Amino acid sequence: MLSPSWAHGATDSFLRRTRDESSRRGGVCVHIHTLQTSHQRAYGLKRFGKSLIDRLDDFGLVDRCLALGHAVWASEADITLLAARGAAVTHHPGCNLHVRNGIAPVHAMVRAGVTVAMGIDDKSINDDDDLFMEMRLIHELHRLPALDLCASAIDAHQVLAMATVNGAAVCGLRGRLGRLAPGMLADIVTLPWASFADDPRVAGCLDPAELLIHRGQGRDVRTVVVDGRVVVEDGTFTGYDVVGLYKAVRDFVAKGVPEKQARLAADLLRLKPHYQQWHNEHLKWLDVREPFYLLNGRR
Repeated sequence: MLSPSWAHGATDSFLRRTRDESSRRGGVCVHIHTLQTSHQRAYGLKRFGKSLIDRLDDFGLVDRCLALGHAVWASEADITLLAARGAAVTHHPGCNLHVRNGIAPVHAMVRAGVTVAMGIDDKSINDDDDLFMEMRLIHELHRLPALDLCASAIDAHQVLAMATVNGAAVCGLRGRLGRLAPGMLADIVTLPWASFADDPRVAGCLDPAELLIHRGQGRDVRTVVVDGRVVVEDGTFTGYDVVGLYKAVRDFVAKGVPEKQARLAADLLRLKPHYQQWHNEHLKWLDVREPFYLLNGRR
């Protein structure tokens, strides 16, 4: 994949090179962080006079090869454009909540037909390195209230698709990965069904996907196969010295925060009010009190 870091920070010439290289390589996927924060949206409006997604579209980058990282501050017009061009979004709820970016309007994206894939990003996904917990977070986060009792919510099957077939699509592996079917890459994760189905609190008629999203945890995983190679067997990594790895991590953490890092953190705190003042100048270009997605507003 081609991965320019930021839509707001890339130069015109670099975006053109990215587009041309993607085309030269037969439509290789492009992943770029876009509209992760309110500041990025405001900066785009001030610097370019348009949404950052419109700016990418000016360079011919918004198409089926594009996956936008985060898109928390996408507008209704942005979502309409993404759907029309067949572009995708990677959704990182644990990270975005952790660093106070906001909540991506995933329900609106899915309703419009935008491909949304689960992303893992940073902050150890959700501080627990548990993809099942991240799937559950997606499921619960987008069960939005509505006066229309018949209005649909994001369901377990859609969340499971975000973590599998949609994840494959944004990596350029559409049709090769994400499903258990002949001709697909043999990527398999198994969990002991008995640990769910035999629980006295679980009715046997429950949808397996709903059960997995609501009750599954990373520690339940027994086997992981990557392209036919077993990397986890009976809950234990194969080919890795996990004990030695954990010791190395503990030894490193025991050293504490290096003095240079502590000074940097203190400097950043001193700079914060000055950065906020600079930030406020950009926010004049954006009424963040009433964004398109009202869950990101705060009076």
